[in-house]
Amino acid sequence: MTRVFFTRLAIATLIAMLLAAAISIRPAAAEGLLKREVTVAGDVVTLGDLFDGAGPLAGTPVFQAPDPGVDGELPVEDAVEAARRVGLPIVYPRFATVRVMRPATTIDAATFERLVRDAAAARIAARPDDVAVTFEGLVDTIAADASSASPAVLAAFALQSGTGRFSAKVTVDVGAASRTVDLSGTAVETVELPVVTRPLARGAILSAADVTLERVDRRRVARGALTDLDQAVGMAARRPLRAGDTLAANDLDSPRLVSRNELVTLLYQKPGLTLSARGRALSDGASGSLVSVLNEQSKRVVQGVVTAPGVVQVTTSASRLASVGVASP
Repeated sequence: MTRVFFTRLAIATLIAMLLAAAISIRPAAAEGLLKREVTVAGDVVTLGDLFDGAGPLAGTPVFQAPDPGVDGELPVEDAVEAARRVGLPIVYPRFATVRVMRPATTIDAATFERLVRDAAAARIAARPDDVAVTFEGLVDTIAADASSASPAVLAAFALQSGTGRFSAKVTVDVGAASRTVDLSGTAVETVELPVVTRPLARGAILSAADVTLERVDRRRVARGALTDLDQAVGMAARRPLRAGDTLAANDLDSPRLVSRNELVTLLYQKPGLTLSARGRALSDGASGSLVSVLNEQSKRVVQGVVTAPGVVQVTTSASRLASVGVASP
C-alpha cells in the first residue's frame, strides 16, 4: 500500500538542536545525490538514507519513517527542503517522488502458535512437536520491525493442565511503539495413532484407505491403543467402527477366511500326494485357526487348519483320510 504520509518528527526542538549542531560543526560537504528508492531500518529517515554523498550530515534525522511493511512516497520538494535547511548542497533530481520502504517481519498465526506451543511444552514436559495449539477466534497478522532482534515476545502465559486451556499475551515490536496481542485457546499433548477414516461394519477388513495416522489428544487414548498402521491394515473389525475412532488390539481380529456352515475344501498334501474332499465348516476360522469340518461324503468330522478362503488343510494321516472319504482328485 502506497500513500503520502510523512510528517516531520514530533519532537521539533530536539531536531532543531541536532540540525544546529550539525551546521555548526560540519565541514564543507560535497553535493548530495537524491536516491529514487530508499530502504530504512528504524523509526526515522536520515539525510544519509535520502542522499548519496551526505558526508558528516548523513546521520541527521529529517522525517519520520513509515510503519514496518509500508511503502511511502516522499515528494522531492520535501527532501530538497530538508537538505537546504542544514546546508547540504545537492544535485536537483529529475523525478518527482522518492519511494521510501521499511522492511517488516510478518508475525502471523504460525508465529503465535510456535510461541504458545513452546511455552506449553515446557510447562507439561512434552516435546514441542507433540503439542497441538488451537486458538479461539481469528489471529491477526502483524507487520513487525524487521530490525528488531525479538519482534514477538511471549509476555505472559497461563495453562490449565487438566483442560489444556491457555491464555497468553504477546508483545510485538512495531517500531516506535509495541503492540500487545491477547490469545486464548487450547494447548494439549498429542500422540500419532492409526485412526479410522470412515464407518466400518463388524467383520469388515481394514484396507490402507480405511485408516490413517493422525495426532490425537493423549488424554483420549485408551490403554493398549495401536500405534502402527501395519497393526490395523488387513485385520477385521470385531465391532462397528466410526470415523475418527482410535484402535486397540481387542477391536480387531484376524480376517475370517472360513464361516460356520460354509462349504469348504478339505485338503491333504504331502510330497507326491494331494487328496481333497468337500466339507462343511462347524465354526468360523481365521488364517491359521484350527477348525472342525464335517465331511459331506462320509459324515465324519475332521480337524484342520484354515490356510486360505474356503480351504482347510486337514491334520489327520493319509490312511485316516481314506477312511473318512477324502480322495485323490
